[in-house]
Amino acid sequence: MYIQRSSFGVYYTRISLPKFARENGFPHSIRISLLTKCRKTAVKRNALVCGQMLEFLDRETTFCSREVFDRDTEALRNGLHGFFEETLPSLPINANSPENLLFSSSSTASASKVKKEGSFRDFAWLIRSYIKYKSRTRVSPKYLKQVEGRLRPLIGFFNDRNPRSLKLTDGLNYQHDLLGNGWSPKTVKEYLSVARQLCAWCVQMEYLKRNPFVGVKVILPESKAAHEQRQIWTKAQLQDLFAHKRFSDRGSADDMWVPLILLHSGLRPSEACQLRVEDVRKCEKTGIWYFNVSDDGWKQRIKTPNARRQVPLHRELLERGFLNYVAGRTKSRRVQLFNCSPTGKEEDWSRNFTHRFNRFLLNKLGYAAGNRPGSYSLRHTFVDALKQKDVPEHIVAEIVGHSQTSITFGRYGKPSGLKKKAAVINSVKLF
Repeated sequence: MYIQRSSFGVYYTRISLPKFARENGFPHSIRISLLTKCRKTAVKRNALVCGQMLEFLDRETTFCSREVFDRDTEALRNGLHGFFEETLPSLPINANSPENLLFSSSSTASASKVKKEGSFRDFAWLIRSYIKYKSRTRVSPKYLKQVEGRLRPLIGFFNDRNPRSLKLTDGLNYQHDLLGNGWSPKTVKEYLSVARQLCAWCVQMEYLKRNPFVGVKVILPESKAAHEQRQIWTKAQLQDLFAHKRFSDRGSADDMWVPLILLHSGLRPSEACQLRVEDVRKCEKTGIWYFNVSDDGWKQRIKTPNARRQVPLHRELLERGFLNYVAGRTKSRRVQLFNCSPTGKEEDWSRNFTHRFNRFLLNKLGYAAGNRPGSYSLRHTFVDALKQKDVPEHIVAEIVGHSQTSITFGRYGKPSGLKKKAAVINSVKLF
């Protein structure tokens, strides 16, 4: 058990879980905020947390299931936080931290203005309401955090102005302010897009009269074309990568199979890491093995409805003995295909894998940070290989889970069968 300090200066206790728990789908560790930036106070609270956690981990029912574990852990965390707040009501929490900026006491006070006659809803209140609305649409916590972060500059820029009085000129001024931060046109475009979506929702809810960001576009051209903004792996790099010892029996099964799956199927890292054993299936009619990408399992998530799909296994995976690995997991009665678990506040399945892959493996191979392909680039490499084979775009979209803007294929066309997709996937040799 460790006492550590976050980047915002708030101390927290980190408790590592036993190996048998990690191998059965439980998280690697638990973090409990100590709600203070004073080390002396944190040490006292850490002693209390450690005692409670040791007692909790010794219970026979603690690791009976992940659902029970998450429920009891959250109840314990809330109980400890409630005790801290009762003993020391004035806690020195950083009000500018992401988790407190939108939900701080000042924001709560501004929200209370809504109840008063003649008051207005400021951007802090609108953003909180929008995030609450989005959270009911089964999007991932990671996506919600990203949206919240991209909306946060609205609060500082417009301060206490009434959003109902904003005009197009205010949207243009906001764009100039974002560009003044030195951000790339691509980043500014993403921030404007989220602001536009927020205000469009506010207009539908009749919180705003007009959307001040309609028609506001980035005025600076991007230095790279769209296809140049995504790095891909070259054949030489891939040969160098898969020659590493991690891609042998000596390495971790996760670190060996997940990159191979990303490269030969185009799955997103989170999609591959959250796969269950039962998600590797065989079509009785065609005899084709495929990945069933869905959000049917425990805490499984998909980026969009189009991401729910069936992706045939590349022959390279079959030749390397992937089905033997699946059979071993089935025999061991494992639910998850890999030893991955939803980690952090965003409950990101791929967080630990991408951390190991991007920071440790690529560093050992001598690839300089900031100018190298990463784990997500394996997906881009797969898409690029299909493009070079002149595969029709609608089939590529079905395989990798993209939306189809064409009315003909997107609304009226039926999905391509496993045979056709398998033939397309097996037509490419990546390295």
